[in-house]
Amino acid sequence: MDRAETIARLKHELALASRILDVSGATSAFGHISVRLPGEDAFLIPAARAAALVRPEDILVVGLDGRLREGEGVLFVETPIHAAAYRLRPEVQSVAHTHPEWAITVGLGDEPMYPVHMTACRYFDGVPVHPEGRMLTNAAMAETAIHAMAGRNAVLLKWHGAIVVGPTLHWTCLGAVLLEYNARLLARARQMGISPASFPREHALEMFAAYEGHEGSPAYHREWDYWVERVRRAQGGELFALHGEYQPVSPRNLRPD
Repeated sequence: MDRAETIARLKHELALASRILDVSGATSAFGHISVRLPGEDAFLIPAARAAALVRPEDILVVGLDGRLREGEGVLFVETPIHAAAYRLRPEVQSVAHTHPEWAITVGLGDEPMYPVHMTACRYFDGVPVHPEGRMLTNAAMAETAIHAMAGRNAVLLKWHGAIVVGPTLHWTCLGAVLLEYNARLLARARQMGISPASFPREHALEMFAAYEGHEGSPAYHREWDYWVERVRRAQGGELFALHGEYQPVSPRNLRPD
């Protein structure tokens, strides 16, 4: 696959991932997701528009310095978040910045969010809270937030939102969805007067190794397909024109290597 074909494929997937974040409730009008461009010091990110409206033609090529390289459109003012994550974490292949209602609520308590459901197994070491509610509009602010992750794959921005990073675009998109799902369960349990126990770390690590491993998304093919269909149903005919015929992901061997 040449560069043009790679970019076209990633733009298609990134537009869909953006709309999944919207339909799932993982973000508001102001969230965004990106993917590293293979073999280059650059990444793909939509121009500044609501996640629900992103089309492949809206997606830009941006350097790790945060400067626009290819495409037409206005960059999100928080593009430095993505650039900082790719600079500081070479293993990261995708970054999402979201404004999830329940995760923001949990983050107001200052304590790290912990997994209370098995699908949040990737958060086995908790999700720290970074006390920064302003928009992260420059490299210094963005790098401080990425450092606050302490090598984890998510951080809550107090009074603001969340950042999720991962090894693939699908992994990061669904990670943002599952972060909000876990936060909702945790907050609702607390509303009921329950102090829920954390999903045991050893069980989370076992599931993480068996169903995610180092490659990312094997366990989530069914969930990705589910959200693709949810987007299709929510947005109707436009999606057919935008994304073409839907091809379900083939079942994978979910056993660990």
